Amino acid sequence: LNHYYQVATIDVLVRIGTPSQEEVEKLIEHYSYCYKDADCTGIYGKCPLPCHIAINIKFQETVTKIIDNFWNNQQSQCMYKCMEIWKVICNSDYRCEVK
Repeated sequence: LNHYYQVATIDVLVRIGTPSQEEVEKLIEHYSYCYKDADCTGIYGKCPLPCHIAINIKFQETVTKIIDNFWNNQQSQCMYKCMEIWKVICNSDYRCEVK
Protein backbone atom coordinates (compact mmCIF):
# COMPACT_ATOMS: atom_id res chain seq x y z
CA LEU A 1 0.00 0.00 0.00
CA ASN A 2 1.51 3.31 -1.06
CA HIS A 3 0.41 5.91 1.50
CA TYR A 4 2.15 8.81 -0.25
CA TYR A 5 -0.46 9.19 -2.97
CA GLN A 6 -3.74 9.08 -1.10
CA VAL A 7 -6.27 11.56 -2.46
CA ALA A 8 -8.14 13.98 -0.19
CA THR A 9 -11.80 14.55 -1.02
CA ILE A 10 -13.40 18.02 -0.98
CA ASP A 11 -15.21 17.01 2.22
CA VAL A 12 -11.88 16.25 3.90
CA LEU A 13 -10.40 19.55 2.73
CA VAL A 14 -13.35 21.52 4.15
CA ARG A 15 -12.98 19.76 7.53
CA ILE A 16 -9.26 20.58 7.55
CA GLY A 17 -10.16 24.30 7.53
CA THR A 18 -12.05 24.13 10.85
CA PRO A 19 -11.33 20.68 12.27
CA SER A 20 -12.57 19.24 15.54
CA GLN A 21 -10.09 17.75 18.00
CA GLU A 22 -11.18 14.26 16.96
CA GLU A 23 -10.58 15.07 13.28
CA VAL A 24 -7.13 16.50 14.06
CA GLU A 25 -6.21 13.37 16.02
CA LYS A 26 -7.38 11.14 13.15
CA LEU A 27 -5.38 13.16 10.61
CA ILE A 28 -2.27 13.00 12.81
CA GLU A 29 -2.68 9.22 13.03
CA HIS A 30 -3.24 9.05 9.26
CA TYR A 31 0.00 10.96 8.55
CA SER A 32 2.23 9.20 11.09
CA TYR A 33 3.18 6.16 8.97
CA CYS A 34 6.80 5.49 8.04
CA TYR A 35 9.21 2.94 6.65
CA LYS A 36 12.43 4.25 8.23
CA ASP A 37 13.49 6.83 10.84
CA ALA A 38 14.28 9.41 8.13
CA ASP A 39 10.57 9.42 7.15
CA CYS A 40 9.66 10.94 10.52
CA THR A 41 9.80 14.36 12.11
CA GLY A 42 8.46 15.85 15.29
CA ILE A 43 6.25 18.91 15.53
CA TYR A 44 4.80 20.72 18.52
CA GLY A 45 1.12 20.42 19.26
CA LYS A 46 -1.05 23.10 20.77
CA CYS A 47 -3.22 22.65 23.83
CA PRO A 48 -5.29 20.45 24.23
CA LEU A 49 -3.38 18.28 21.71
CA PRO A 50 -0.22 16.46 22.84
CA CYS A 51 2.95 18.55 23.16
CA HIS A 52 4.93 16.31 20.85
CA ILE A 53 3.51 14.92 17.63
CA ALA A 54 5.45 12.53 15.40
CA ILE A 55 4.44 12.50 11.72
CA ASN A 56 5.73 11.64 8.28
CA ILE A 57 8.06 14.46 7.23
CA LYS A 58 6.28 14.82 3.87
CA PHE A 59 3.18 16.07 5.70
CA GLN A 60 4.85 18.37 8.22
CA GLU A 61 3.54 21.59 6.67
CA THR A 62 0.02 20.21 6.17
CA VAL A 63 -0.33 18.85 9.71
CA THR A 64 1.12 22.05 11.21
CA LYS A 65 -1.49 24.09 9.31
CA ILE A 66 -4.30 21.75 10.44
CA ILE A 67 -3.16 22.12 14.07
CA ASP A 68 -3.04 25.92 13.68
CA ASN A 69 -6.55 25.92 12.19
CA PHE A 70 -7.81 23.78 15.06
CA TRP A 71 -6.22 25.99 17.72
CA ASN A 72 -7.39 29.24 16.09
CA ASN A 73 -11.01 27.99 16.13
CA GLN A 74 -11.05 26.98 19.81
CA GLN A 75 -13.31 28.77 22.27
CA SER A 76 -10.72 28.44 25.02
CA GLN A 77 -7.16 28.89 23.81
CA CYS A 78 -5.24 27.14 26.55
CA MET A 79 -1.45 27.24 26.38
CA TYR A 80 1.41 25.20 27.71
CA LYS A 81 5.16 24.94 27.26
CA CYS A 82 6.56 21.79 25.73
CA MET A 83 9.98 20.27 26.29
CA GLU A 84 12.29 20.06 23.29
CA ILE A 85 11.82 17.11 20.91
CA TRP A 86 15.05 15.10 21.04
CA LYS A 87 14.47 12.09 18.82
CA VAL A 88 11.79 10.79 16.46
CA ILE A 89 11.89 7.21 15.19
CA CYS A 90 9.93 4.84 12.96
CA ASN A 91 8.78 2.12 15.35
CA SER A 92 8.17 -1.57 14.64
CA ASP A 93 4.50 -0.82 13.76
CA TYR A 94 5.68 1.58 11.01
CA ARG A 95 4.45 4.59 12.95
CA CYS A 96 6.49 7.69 13.74
CA GLU A 97 7.11 8.03 17.45
CA VAL A 98 8.78 10.65 19.68
CA LYS A 99 11.39 9.07 21.95
